[in-house]
Amino acid sequence: MKTFATLLALAILPIAVPLTPARLQDSATTRPAEPGWVTGNSGDALAQLVFFAVLEGCYRDGVANSTVDALLMAAPGTETPEIFVYACPICFPALDALRLYRRRQPFFAMKGEPDTFGAGLAAAVKSDLESSSAWTRRAAWGTLFESWIEQRLTNLRLTPVERQAIETGLQYRKKIGTTLLEQYKASDRPLHHGMMKACPSCDGAAEAAKPKER
Repeated sequence: MKTFATLLALAILPIAVPLTPARLQDSATTRPAEPGWVTGNSGDALAQLVFFAVLEGCYRDGVANSTVDALLMAAPGTETPEIFVYACPICFPALDALRLYRRRQPFFAMKGEPDTFGAGLAAAVKSDLESSSAWTRRAAWGTLFESWIEQRLTNLRLTPVERQAIETGLQYRKKIGTTLLEQYKASDRPLHHGMMKACPSCDGAAEAAKPKER
């Protein structure tokens, strides 16, 4: 059984590889026990899948700055947003994407210099994501995040074998994120983790990757 320190090392050690369907399959199935295979720093192919799914979703839906600010709201006593699990290999690429989107510049070549594409999230979704309740924000984030991952996977037009490989990889990372969360909750300083029943990012990504009924 892996120790907490080993899992944490697995979760944050990066490795840079190009993002292609073949590489996605390789990242999800090759050498899962080796430290370089799992990363929370947007370095490998599965982390890039999460990163670009969130970044694309933000731009496509035209997510407002106020929504991003609410999602990035740090828990008291920590710099980690309340909706994320620290060092989770699914949460951290999503976090990086939100931070990058928040610092976006206006489009130079577009009339009026807009800084995003979509018209904005539905009012009810936006309200839940900006709720003062961390519980509500986490639930709304999990649903939105799942839809973005699913859209990204659809756009990649993966083969069944590649899709299965990604599901395997995301389930493995969900296991790491869940283990980290449980370790934090059992520690002397659980911080916001003590109020989390599960990791919404892990649940959303794993659910999005499951085969869909046709």
